[in-house]
Amino acid sequence: MKVFIADINSLIKRRDLLSDLKTRLSAKDKSRLEAITNQRRAHEFLAGRYLIFKYFGNDFDVLKNARIVAKNKYLSLSHSKDYAAFAYADTPIGLDIEYMSPARDIAKIAKRMGFGICTQIEFYKKWTAREADFKLFSASHITAAHHTYQIFGDYMICLSSLTPSTILIKSSPLRARG
Repeated sequence: MKVFIADINSLIKRRDLLSDLKTRLSAKDKSRLEAITNQRRAHEFLAGRYLIFKYFGNDFDVLKNARIVAKNKYLSLSHSKDYAAFAYADTPIGLDIEYMSPARDIAKIAKRMGFGICTQIEFYKKWTAREADFKLFSASHITAAHHTYQIFGDYMICLSSLTPSTILIKSSPLRARG
């Protein structure tokens, strides 16, 4: 399964690309972008749309719950700190990317989340699996998933799917012009 990743900071340096992205947005997405008051969240939104346009195209719709759907395809989008990630498949999927912050009190969060005692890697696997499963289960009527994990720098990526998968990361080559 290909997981496409974009560096949000590189994207926001590309004014030409941001301008082009804004012109490609549907009326619904333009309205949604205008309603985002936090600039960082707006950039995350645009990075997600960049990935969808670049690797999937324009043939998708956004439902009321912000779930992205397309004819005969299942799409999943996630972002954390500096990266946005996107995947699509013929069967339901859920994707999550999470920055593995060394400052996060994982023992306290793990206890609250019912994860038990875990290492940092175990914690982020459980955390991303929970997020990816939420996206998968809201797109299908299944109750069990296969999880595939990949570490990308300081980030944990989890793909939740109906069948075992392999993650192949495709990093988008965004470079600031000039």
